[in-house]
Amino acid sequence: MKTEKTNSSSRSGGILVMVMVIIVTLSLLVLSLLNLGKFSAFETERQLEWTQSRWIAEAGFEKAAANIKATGHSSDLSEDFENDPSIGHYDVTITEEIVDSEVTKLTIVSVGTVNSADGEPVQTQVRADVMKVAKGVDQALLGLNGTSTINANVLIDSIVYVNGNLVIRNPNNTEITEMIELGGLDTSIQPPSFSPQTVVEDIDFPHLDRTPYENLLQTASTNAAGNQTLKNTALNGGTRFVNGNVTIDGSITGGGTIVATGTVRVDGHSTIGSGIKVVAGGDVTFRNHPVLEEQTEIFTMTDIIFDTQAATAAGTTLLAMGDITTKNIDFIGIIYVEGHVYVTSGSDVRGTVIAWDGFDLAANVTVRYDQSVFANPNPLPFLTWVETERGRWEERPY
Repeated sequence: MKTEKTNSSSRSGGILVMVMVIIVTLSLLVLSLLNLGKFSAFETERQLEWTQSRWIAEAGFEKAAANIKATGHSSDLSEDFENDPSIGHYDVTITEEIVDSEVTKLTIVSVGTVNSADGEPVQTQVRADVMKVAKGVDQALLGLNGTSTINANVLIDSIVYVNGNLVIRNPNNTEITEMIELGGLDTSIQPPSFSPQTVVEDIDFPHLDRTPYENLLQTASTNAAGNQTLKNTALNGGTRFVNGNVTIDGSITGGGTIVATGTVRVDGHSTIGSGIKVVAGGDVTFRNHPVLEEQTEIFTMTDIIFDTQAATAAGTTLLAMGDITTKNIDFIGIIYVEGHVYVTSGSDVRGTVIAWDGFDLAANVTVRYDQSVFANPNPLPFLTWVETERGRWEERPY
């Protein structure tokens, strides 16, 4: 009898142990399933956050690339996506490498950041190289509308683009490397070398953005003194605002900007020093053999007039919303007018001339294309772009 009781107790204890094992196993299984569900939800949420950070990084990259293409200048960005910090943030850094005199490689790195539910930022970055080719427009002389005239003994050592009418006064004494897109050449005076030329479709020639200049003129009109004479003045990188006319007599040095709501007259063998910018609401007139040094920029809402012979150094930019008239000028740089360009006898122009209302070249004028004038930043978007293959996405840590 004792043996039977012992066996019965042993069986009961074994069953109890088995039940306990089963309960523990089921508990662990349920707990594992719960943890697995939580982990799966966490992973799903994290994948969504990674995807969001990828698109935010992409948005930063695209904005930086668009800024560079529009302005020609590169600058880092650090902004909230759509100005909403709750969505995310991107930080863009840009480094430049000079490949050669024409090509600059820009490496753009954009990092998108999203704040996750657990407080740990989720970041993704994209990096890519963009090649900036500073070629400018391959034509030395562009007449985009109106009537353009070329007189005798003119040499144009490059391509000429004429979309309006062209009159050649003495074709036998005129030498042009190539003519493209003729809008209305008088065939009765067409030299044999001007047989039917290449027609170029959809050329996007640059229009100057006036906004920065207009903003400067607006500031001068509300917060500046009246007429001034600047004699041997050093700007030291600053801006001189004048609500009226300016007379320059002597040298302007030290970099910086002169803004005048009225006219600007440059007298007395004056020199506009390197890096000086002149912005005028009225005419800019150069008298008595002025000199414009490297990287000078002249902008006017009306006309630029050279009354006497003048000389400029490399990188000069003349921007007129009216006309430009030169007189026996030795010019190296970019001429852009929304009116007409008049180049008088004996002038030597190197660079590019863009005249929206046509050009008039007097006798004994030479115009040569020179791409070196585009080597430094200028206010016109003279850039040809080739974007390389987009770099791979990289999740944090990088």
